[in-house]
Amino acid sequence: QLQYADEVNRLKDDLLILQSHETKTPLTSILGFAELLGESDNLNEEEKQFVKYILDGGNELLKNTQKTLLLCQLKKGVELSLSSVKVNSIVKKCLQTLEKQISSKHIQINFEQSDNYITQLDIQLVSSAILNLLENAIQHSPEGHTIDIHITQNESETGFLISDEGPGI
Repeated sequence: QLQYADEVNRLKDDLLILQSHETKTPLTSILGFAELLGESDNLNEEEKQFVKYILDGGNELLKNTQKTLLLCQLKKGVELSLSSVKVNSIVKKCLQTLEKQISSKHIQINFEQSDNYITQLDIQLVSSAILNLLENAIQHSPEGHTIDIHITQNESETGFLISDEGPGI
């Protein structure tokens, strides 16, 4: 019976991965066409708002799809691709990626960059984790508030602490 349960879990994970992959491609197309539509000068204000709803909802679905893929890959045991990297550079790239969301909510970022920690890590995996944490912090922070980012490191670990002023769970 344990073997049967393991097989069902494996099939469930495979189905989630397949569903996520199959959803990602058409969703990316929908978002691309919605962006083109939004750039049209022939839309009235109401139509522009509808395009914004499509883009916001589509981007949320795409993020959830990407998170599902990442979780399934982690559960399956992803092979890490370790590189030696300055930790600050990963956080900076994530902040650049989210600059539009940060500025639209007038969020202040408090990121101490004095220490240039270098560590071995999987850049894609850590970047995804930091992006997810920052997106959540931005989404749940009140407009005009602050998000703090701290990096710590000792002989064996590098830690990331991202805190916001949102209501929490």
